[in-house]
Amino acid sequence: QSLNTISVEVLLDAGISNFINIAKNLGISADLPEYPSLALGVASVSLKEMVEAYATIVNDGRPVETRYLVEIADSDGKVLEKFNYTPADESVVSAENCRAVINMMQAVISDGTGTGIRTRFGIEGDFAGKTGTTQENSDGWFIGLTPNLVTGCWVGADDPRVHFRTITYGQGAFMALPIVGGFFSKAYSNPKFSNLKNSVFAPPEPELYAMLNTPQYKEILDIEKREWNLAD
Repeated sequence: QSLNTISVEVLLDAGISNFINIAKNLGISADLPEYPSLALGVASVSLKEMVEAYATIVNDGRPVETRYLVEIADSDGKVLEKFNYTPADESVVSAENCRAVINMMQAVISDGTGTGIRTRFGIEGDFAGKTGTTQENSDGWFIGLTPNLVTGCWVGADDPRVHFRTITYGQGAFMALPIVGGFFSKAYSNPKFSNLKNSVFAPPEPELYAMLNTPQYKEILDIEKREWNLAD
């Protein structure tokens, strides 16, 4: 629901130093200031590192390295050179926590700020995401996650003084999400990649999933339930 106060509360409860350590484990090399506003996007992190960090979360906490060049082929499709790398085997963060975070980000697509992925672009299959709007609408973000493909988009200018005047146009859901949505729409319409939409995220453990699957305003519901019991 894009309630920034909740993000700050979680950061403070978890501990800012713990948060920074996890970010470093996920591959973030940027300077992360030790202030509560860190939860709101005050640090300057590259799109490459953001996508790698989210890809690591999708990969159950095993680091994923961006490879710009995969192979070289001639005009007949014959592969002349292939560039392989050995993926990491060990997780740098809890796999179970990664699955919990993905489950929460799936709600961003079903009920939150990323619903345009479904309603506007008609993207099917498992999809999670995170919108981002920072620094007086000068930075708009959207990271789209599927079980096999993570795609990120940043919209902004080199000079942060260049920004949208209103949140209507300056939010990541308006300026960054459509680029990612259009990419997935085109990819899924290509027979070569359409199979990607059939892959599914690994769910959290049943106990954790039950905790994540609580209704909104749970405290109010519990109060009402007690009142009904008293009335009975």
